[in-house]
Amino acid sequence: MTVGAWTFTMIDLAGFTALTEAHGDEYAADLAVDFADLARTALAPGDRFIKSIGDAVLLASPDPTAGIYLTQRVLERCATKDHYLLTRTALHHGPAAGRGNDFFGAAINLTARLAAHAGAGQTLATDTVAGAARALGVPVEDLASIRGLE
Repeated sequence: MTVGAWTFTMIDLAGFTALTEAHGDEYAADLAVDFADLARTALAPGDRFIKSIGDAVLLASPDPTAGIYLTQRVLERCATKDHYLLTRTALHHGPAAGRGNDFFGAAINLTARLAAHAGAGQTLATDTVAGAARALGVPVEDLASIRGLE
């Protein structure tokens, strides 16, 4: 079943591999579970927690504005945690196919690839989401195109 267009947000914890090596698997697993729980607490009506993938979460919102607000809530909650890792974040608005509680398709793949390009503490967004952020008064800096993410 096709579910139409959503704003997808992928957030992962930068430095998670180094943290795992320094503090061990149990500590890292506890942090990943805590991060997923934190993301769930940030959901507003209409938002969806799709899944956690190791130290990353995939979230969906019905539109870019809702996705921006969800991302802000997650990042604000992360900032209140002592000794929490910085995040790498990406947002993209596009269509996806839904199966059960999961989403599949090019929009998900693009969101994941964009997140892989984000630096620690950085949020990247595609044009539709960046335009919505500008309309909300969120500072947006135009960056060069990333090959393969047009």
